[in-house]
Amino acid sequence: INCKLNIFHSISYYFQRNGYHIMPRLILKNFIHAIKSMCPFLIRSFFSFFLNGEVLRGFQLSQEDITIWRNILAITITWGVLFPVFVMEIQYEQLYLKHLGASPFYIGITYAAGIVALSISRLLGGYLADNIGRKKLIYVFTYIVGILFFIPYLIVDWVIVAFTLVIINIFFLFQPAVSALIADSSEARLRGKLYALMNILSLLVTIPAPMIANYLVGLYGLVNGMRLIYLITAIIFLLSGFLRQAMLVETFRMSENKIEFADMLKGYKCTIKFSFNYLKWPLFARIILFSTGFAILNFTGIYVSDILGLGKMYWGEVFFYSNIITVVIVLSLGFLSDKIGRKIPILSSMIFFIPTVALLYLSLIHI
Repeated sequence: INCKLNIFHSISYYFQRNGYHIMPRLILKNFIHAIKSMCPFLIRSFFSFFLNGEVLRGFQLSQEDITIWRNILAITITWGVLFPVFVMEIQYEQLYLKHLGASPFYIGITYAAGIVALSISRLLGGYLADNIGRKKLIYVFTYIVGILFFIPYLIVDWVIVAFTLVIINIFFLFQPAVSALIADSSEARLRGKLYALMNILSLLVTIPAPMIANYLVGLYGLVNGMRLIYLITAIIFLLSGFLRQAMLVETFRMSENKIEFADMLKGYKCTIKFSFNYLKWPLFARIILFSTGFAILNFTGIYVSDILGLGKMYWGEVFFYSNIITVVIVLSLGFLSDKIGRKIPILSSMIFFIPTVALLYLSLIHI
């Protein structure tokens, strides 16, 4: 721990001496600006919806606008309760599988299979969203995912848990429908800000989630604590499915020409070809960073808890603080990118990945 603190102080001293001490203030300033700017917009939209389009300080919604905002509010509210339970589940998932008897090799296989399943499900989900509509696809598969989360709650076996987690990724095929619904329910000129607002709210509510998971695991133990988290996740998904079924309004016109499956595959083929022809190096860098990033993140919990010997409760605290840092930086750079452009934030995220991995390596020196 002292070694890590010395590294942190050395880096801080270097930045201060070289004139980069303004960065923390800049990040904090943009974070505060993000929170302040979103509040009036959210309050106006929220109350205008429940007042059935009545005027609220000069802001009025038509009946069509109310229908649109039902979709935005439904997705935002359900994201606000689903994102925290996801963070709680992911936090101790590696340690839980290892505790049940899974080796690091099989944990890696589980996560790899999950990523493949999620990728395939998104291709299929995009096709279904443009053929059977958005609403039905969203709420039906939200219910199914909720039911599937009862399995790891009821059966304490790492093979069953790992298999269920992979299957759940397949049934996340409703995610493209959610994106399509948001796009259908927003004007093109406001779409970027709307996505940012919805993601901001979802990120903010995840801040206390790691400490809640830490409390449950500390109180009931790793096995019973994780079973309780899976139960909470299942219930939240079922409630979200009910809310989405009740509030969402279909935006897909069934009279439109349906997209054939062969045409969809041809479109994906053209997209891949375009990416390799014109976005070769950015695509290559993204693949390398994502593959190594996932490889590291999928074992960080085991590394901190078992290899460094700091224990699962300490890992919960690390996860909590890293979550806060992620929220602050994402919100700050998101608003900062509108002023300085996208290139610098993207390159910065790639560059800072290298010293992060180096610090993880240095943590082994004093073991």
